[in-house]
Amino acid sequence: MPPLPTVDRYDPMPDVPCASRFAGVSLLTHSGPMGETVATWMASRGLGLARMIHAEEEAGPGDAPCLALLARHPETRIIACYLEGISDGAAWLAALQEATRRKPVILLTAETESWYQQGVNRELRRRMPSPEVFHAACDRMGALRASHLQEWLDAMLILARAPLPAGNRIALIATGTTLASLTVATLRDHGLQAATVSHPDWSAGSAGLRAAVATAASNPDTDVVLTVITLPMPEPLDPVALLAPLAAVAEKPVCAVLLGGEAAQSGLRALDQAGIAGFPTPERAAAAMAMLEAQGRSLRRAPRVITPLPVDAALAGERIRLALQTGQHHLSDFEARPILAAYGIAVPAGERAATVEEALEAAARLGYPVALQLLSPDSRQARGWTTRYPRLTNPAELRDACDLLTLRFASRIPAGRMDGLFVEQAIPPGELLLMGMQRDEQFGPLLHVASAAPRSLSDARRQLAPITAGEAMAMLAAGCPEIRADARPDLAEVLQRLGQLAGDFPEIARVTIAPLVVRPAGLGPVASECAMLLAPEREAQC
Repeated sequence: MPPLPTVDRYDPMPDVPCASRFAGVSLLTHSGPMGETVATWMASRGLGLARMIHAEEEAGPGDAPCLALLARHPETRIIACYLEGISDGAAWLAALQEATRRKPVILLTAETESWYQQGVNRELRRRMPSPEVFHAACDRMGALRASHLQEWLDAMLILARAPLPAGNRIALIATGTTLASLTVATLRDHGLQAATVSHPDWSAGSAGLRAAVATAASNPDTDVVLTVITLPMPEPLDPVALLAPLAAVAEKPVCAVLLGGEAAQSGLRALDQAGIAGFPTPERAAAAMAMLEAQGRSLRRAPRVITPLPVDAALAGERIRLALQTGQHHLSDFEARPILAAYGIAVPAGERAATVEEALEAAARLGYPVALQLLSPDSRQARGWTTRYPRLTNPAELRDACDLLTLRFASRIPAGRMDGLFVEQAIPPGELLLMGMQRDEQFGPLLHVASAAPRSLSDARRQLAPITAGEAMAMLAAGCPEIRADARPDLAEVLQRLGQLAGDFPEIARVTIAPLVVRPAGLGPVASECAMLLAPEREAQC
């Protein structure tokens, strides 16, 4: 193995008289003071530091090579990264993929969603992907992402001290019904299931607690044992004597929450010495166990297999090249549809018309009801007035709509260029989705999908393209759970085709389908309205 770079700040920490010393955590940090602070915390909790690399963004070997070196470092069992930027997104993703195949990687970033949206430091914004893109990258690579410093530290602690669970079923033993109820709710909030709940009465004393813990540990239908104990108890209780024998033989994680004053703090210190994961609140324990479960789930995940779908890439490429040659970057609904259709994404049948009479003839061929839209490169200036009628049921309505669109355009944009009208089949009402792709400068194309009801993508499910069929189904389940089950396979295919389009043509910076209409059973979804943004300089970047 090549030597670690010169920014390597520490040799492995010397052994100390602590039986639970775990010297397998390595830090990759963009902040020297942060690294010093975390190293001090680790020593206080009985965690030994294997390596710490201070990777400067403007100097040194960069974060991706350092991560790759830690992935191959034999003494490193867990990698914890604190990032303030990413110098090379593609290299970082490759290094992260290699690292997560070998050992857990826990990530913490300095930037938050509100920080990024405010854009207080545009240079750092350029170096750090948006939070939504970074989160999608973490999910794709199987990395663990902490939302705040305490969660990051607790994740290190539990990964160092507990084996990976087989699932999310928690055996909960709490001293009291109220405490049990509160903990069950907290577990549920973190995606964990309280499979069994035991709350021995205080009158049972430590013997009753030991019996409950032993029963929970032997239950084959549970994956984690969690004890929540208030101290002091009526009779003396040694948490190490209670849990250490079980942790030594159990094949499932054993964790503890100790509540109270000095007795609880003393008990947590004793658990650290014994190598058992202990926490001062149920909330912190639940968050840490969710991280542990996510790591186990990631390792059980089947290998990703991307199967290309049949498409007409030549036709789509010809349309894109023609648009770029003529200086078009914003493709309207009419201009973007052939590209989507070439990739098997259904669009309404339609015809272009230069006059009202041609529009009427086209509607007769297509069949009523029809939709009508104005074709003009200047239509983006048409803010606040209608340029599209979604449903016209007879020739009289169509004629009136044509007259209104042409007269309004001529009066409001007299110097504008009008390229005619577009008549298309009206799509019957159905469930509506927002679907699209946004290309990130660092990590590439990001797919998103959400219900169109709130007209917002703030709660959308996002994934880096390309995606598998299973990942597309998971996106739909998370982003629009109300969509009926029989429609999801067709919608998942649309997401896959959109991801394939983004991968084939890096010139496409953004695709928006708003809305995608989910039609009745037996009829596939249709992209009712769409738009596309082209950015030729991205071809060189990618």
